Amino acid sequence: MNATGPQRELTTAIKFVLVDDHPLVIDGLRVRLEREADFSFAGSANDTESAKALIGSVHPDVVVMDIGLPGEGGLAATRWVVRNHPDVRVLLLTGSTDRTYAIASLHAGAKGFLFKNSEGEELVRAIRCVADGGTYLSPSAAEAVANSLEPVEAPRLTPQESAVLAGIVAGLTYKEIAAKMNISAKTVETYRVRLAKKTGCRSKVALAQYAARNGHA
Repeated sequence: MNATGPQRELTTAIKFVLVDDHPLVIDGLRVRLEREADFSFAGSANDTESAKALIGSVHPDVVVMDIGLPGEGGLAATRWVVRNHPDVRVLLLTGSTDRTYAIASLHAGAKGFLFKNSEGEELVRAIRCVADGGTYLSPSAAEAVANSLEPVEAPRLTPQESAVLAGIVAGLTYKEIAAKMNISAKTVETYRVRLAKKTGCRSKVALAQYAARNGHA
C-alpha cells in the first residue's frame, strides 16, 4: 500500500461523502456503502460548488465523486480538494468508457479511480484503500496507465511470485492470497518483498501497472 499521508485511526469509521449529479446514483451508492460497519455517510452534493461547501463543513476521509459534474467538473474539483484539504482523499468515478480518464484523474491528484460498471465490492475495497493512504485503480484503469508508460524489460518471476502478483492485482488481502495458494500469510509477505525487489514496484498500483504492462493481468 502506497502511504501518502497520515494514516486513519483504525478504530474510527471511514467518513465518506458522495458527489454525483444523479440522485438515483447517490441513493444506490449510499445504500451499498452503508452496509459496511466501518463506513459512515457524511452527506452528498450534486455539483462542484455544493461539494466544496460540504467538504469544508464535514471534512470527510474520502470523497467519492463523479468526473462529469455540472460546474467545473470532477477533475478541477479534485485539484481544489488537493490544494485546500490535502488530508481528504478523492476517489473518482466515471460512466464513460474512455480509459484515459484514469491518467487524468491521477494527474489531478485523485487517490482512486473506478468505472461505474465496477462491482460494489470493488468500490468498498477502493474506499478502504484510499482511506488508509493507498492508491487504487481498477485493473482496466491500471492497464490504461501502464500503456502510457515506456515499456521496460521484465524480470522473470517464479510461479509463486506470479500467483501472489495476480492476487494483489485482484485486490485480495495477504490472508486471502495465502488461503488460495495454501501457504501462510507470512510466506505471501516474503513473496511480496521479492516482487518489490525484482520489479521495483513498492505500491499496489505500481504492481498493477507492472502486471498489465507485462502480461500478468
